[in-house]
Amino acid sequence: MENIPKTLYRGVVIGYEQLKDFQFSGVDLVPYGEPIIDENGRKLIGDGNEFGIYMTDNQTMVYSAYGRVHHNSTRLSNTIRFGNSADFISIPDIGICYQISTEGINVRKPWISSILKGHYNNGFEGTEYIADYIPSKNVTVTRIQIGSDFLHDEEFIDSSDILTAEEITRKKIEERKARLEELLKALSKLTPIKRSLLNYNDKNALIDIYGENGVKYIDYNSIDISNSNGMLKSLLFHCYHSDPDNLDFTKLGYLEQLKKRLASTNNSDSIHSLLQLIQSDIDSTLEKQNNFIKRKEEQGETPNISAFQNKTKMLQEFETQIIHLQKEKKDTQEEKKKNEVLKMIESLLQIRITPIKGYAVDPNKFGGVPYAQSKSLQELIVEQGQIFQSIDKLYTDGTIDFGTSKIMKKVIMDEYQKMEQNANQIEESHKHL
Repeated sequence: MENIPKTLYRGVVIGYEQLKDFQFSGVDLVPYGEPIIDENGRKLIGDGNEFGIYMTDNQTMVYSAYGRVHHNSTRLSNTIRFGNSADFISIPDIGICYQISTEGINVRKPWISSILKGHYNNGFEGTEYIADYIPSKNVTVTRIQIGSDFLHDEEFIDSSDILTAEEITRKKIEERKARLEELLKALSKLTPIKRSLLNYNDKNALIDIYGENGVKYIDYNSIDISNSNGMLKSLLFHCYHSDPDNLDFTKLGYLEQLKKRLASTNNSDSIHSLLQLIQSDIDSTLEKQNNFIKRKEEQGETPNISAFQNKTKMLQEFETQIIHLQKEKKDTQEEKKKNEVLKMIESLLQIRITPIKGYAVDPNKFGGVPYAQSKSLQELIVEQGQIFQSIDKLYTDGTIDFGTSKIMKKVIMDEYQKMEQNANQIEESHKHL
């Protein structure tokens, strides 16, 4: 009797519709479908080979061929596709690879059709084997692959805990499907001509919008705009959310171009580099516009410069937006630092810095509902002086250093200046009642 390896390998690819009824573990393996009986009474599969469960002694072949997703079988639409290609939007298939113990199993070499002998073991080294039945206890899942799709790269799921792996895989597939359906909705709003003109930059923009962690789904405050990539993501966020039903691919495509151009610079994380690129594009567009005007005037024609003007306007809007976002971030950071200093002062001095001195109830005001009583201008001036004295004492006692005392006084001065201005306005308004 031929020596059968103790361990063999098998791979299958599961489509989305099959996945619904597919079990990852705890199921005996049996041949798929019904056999074809030839004129000699042999059980065959559709390609003419022997009917059964196929395995190999070459694990690399399983990982590279039988258990690897190469294309997806479940389209979300048979009519809507991206660009001028056959790139339909499809749900990814799942590749599953097994390690099989041959102990107690009737394993043999299969009968192979003479036509397919050149494709034996899928062209890889090694030997193919076959069985009619494999109990679940002999089967271990060694790899789970979610194939790539329009929005996502391929992904491998840790199969060490198969029940958890199955749950994660199903969840990820449904999440991907939901994102792909959102993408399909967006593409369906475009005319067939517009869809056919979409290019590689547009695809990357759609991935950045509808893919995992795309700007369609994230909270704006989660974007770090301290670097160029974060700033570009912020611009994309505003570009999409300003009109999500009408994607402006001119703007989206330009942002993707900027991302690629930045990657080739020496300081790709720098916002200054980003602004330099935009300013360079503004200068270049204006120069082209002037040359166009001159050429048309020499030809005795009236130049139509709307395309140049529209592009310049777009570039200037991006430039202005970046400068505004930088200022906004700086203001936010300064406000955060100020609040941290105020909290430190309140903690050290055991006080609360507020324009409210308490609450009062007057049956003749606000229907007897308690209302806040504001501190007067004089009270605030006195309170500020007392806090200054307390800060000086903290410095004298060695609790804080001189630099910290200066920062604290500056923050107190700014905060009380605002409260005093408000108190003064209130007192002035009361004079005219």
